Amino acid sequence: MQNKRLFQFLVILSSLCIFLISCKSDTENDAQTEAETEEFVDTTVSTPEAPVTPPPPQAPPRSSQPSYMELISDTGNFTVQVAANRNRYMAERTLNKWHSDGFEPAFIAVEGDEETGDIWYRVFFGRYSNFKDAEAMSEILRNTFERDAFPRRYNR
Repeated sequence: MQNKRLFQFLVILSSLCIFLISCKSDTENDAQTEAETEEFVDTTVSTPEAPVTPPPPQAPPRSSQPSYMELISDTGNFTVQVAANRNRYMAERTLNKWHSDGFEPAFIAVEGDEETGDIWYRVFFGRYSNFKDAEAMSEILRNTFERDAFPRRYNR
């Protein structure tokens, strides 16, 4: 029993020694780093300033919006359905995933009969002025982004 206590005491003592040594070396490193910083600051202050030249002209900014986003309308009667769920939380998670992937025009619409409990939370992507644009977007989402999508009428 005494040997066990002696061993525990030695382990604690050696751990304390290692800790103190590491603290001392950290203090020395901090002092050395501070001295190097002061030396660095002194050398940079004494250097002459370079002449200021204006930046070269930049090209006109490109549209940050992908070209397929031009299909989207603010008030169209068509949309692309990308998900449907009976659970509101799961639909909102799906919507948040679409938004985090850069698909900001995604939105949720609630459809069904609240009295019977037959409610669907449908996730749509964008609104389009005609069915052809909605169909083109659904093709882009399926082929380019590998997402389930199909066009449909949306009258709200």
